[in-house]
Amino acid sequence: MILRNKSLEYFDAWGGGLDTLNTLIDHRDCDAVESLIETVFDDHTPENVEINDFLWFERDTIAEHLGFSDWDAYECGEQDEAEGDEDDEEAEREAIIERAAGILQERFPRIKWSVKADFARYMWDETETDDQNCIDFAKWIAQSND
Repeated sequence: MILRNKSLEYFDAWGGGLDTLNTLIDHRDCDAVESLIETVFDDHTPENVEINDFLWFERDTIAEHLGFSDWDAYECGEQDEAEGDEDDEEAEREAIIERAAGILQERFPRIKWSVKADFARYMWDETETDDQNCIDFAKWIAQSND
């Protein structure tokens, strides 16, 4: 414990430090920020003014530690855009693959699911129509059987 045997949520902050602390309490992030403060002040036990100043003036550092681009994004609950975008893109790609494999399953029920899933994963072109993709799949199967 950096706060002389009490948790960060019980720290007697003031001014902007108090505003920061209240937001951290609302988001239930006091434990994570406690570990950050322990890392920042690893060479000594910080005085109350040092902890309060850290809470007050290092809000962006705190937000970055919690996975946000800055304090405003943290307050709004907006994850770091790059991380969120990657997750969104991956989920979107998986949905496309599942949809494409389902279409191929309907039109080519005798071909193994794994073959259809491979085509959907690596060859399906969202810029083409479903019919064109099915034609491409049929050509791909014919070429692989030659």
